Amino acid sequence: MADEYKALVDNGTWRLVPRPPGANIVTGKWIFTHKFHSDGSLARHKARWVVRGYSQQHGIDYDETFSPVVKPATIRVVLSIVASRAWPIYQLDVKNAFVHDGDRITYLLLYINDIILTASTTSLLQQLTARLHSEFAMTDLGDHFFLGISVTRSSAGLLLSQRQYVVDLLQRTGMAECHSTSTPVDTRAKLSAIDGMPVAHPSEYRSIAGVLQYLTLTRPDLAYVVQQVCLFMHDPRKTWSSVSSGTLREISPLASTSAPTRFRP
Repeated sequence: MADEYKALVDNGTWRLVPRPPGANIVTGKWIFTHKFHSDGSLARHKARWVVRGYSQQHGIDYDETFSPVVKPATIRVVLSIVASRAWPIYQLDVKNAFVHDGDRITYLLLYINDIILTASTTSLLQQLTARLHSEFAMTDLGDHFFLGISVTRSSAGLLLSQRQYVVDLLQRTGMAECHSTSTPVDTRAKLSAIDGMPVAHPSEYRSIAGVLQYLTLTRPDLAYVVQQVCLFMHDPRKTWSSVSSGTLREISPLASTSAPTRFRP
């Protein structure tokens, strides 16, 4: 908590001003989370001070709110370049970042507060990393684990695995001990938006669908069934919930054995 407060003060996140008459006051709260290593072991505890965004008034406190997020397809493209050209790759955990011009090639991917860096030479990558360190408080995360993905590099290329991501998902949904299946869905079945009863907790259904979407980064073979799961998230039905459960059973073997995606040079 002390580290978080110091970072906010050092970055000039706020300034104290008199309260304007009738102004809407947006309050804040502490959020406590954990950072994990690629093997699932605890790396460190995290404390974040956040504002309660839901207390803002549109048109008064904000017009648009968003976080910059790199597209999965962009991640695949950059990793393909890294593998094909044998470039170094590195990850940093930062609060803010910037891109500056240069006559040599660098790629910088920003995912909220994580940055993936690669460059045509190791020295250029080190220069860029040092420049970012001089401007922002950040943590070096190395090149073996980023955004929930384990990375193994060899002469054969890059191997990406989300095993721990799958383990966490199965535990969260109570399916850690489920029986696996070879196919997540019967492709002959015709599901509709009105068949079946509405699910009891639609927000949980949508959350699982979002997690499965991210899993397709290393499991593109799941893209079809995940797309089907996402078709009717506005009013999910139990028939569609069974499809998402089938997908979880299909990926359950990954909890004990890795099935990585390979990027070849």
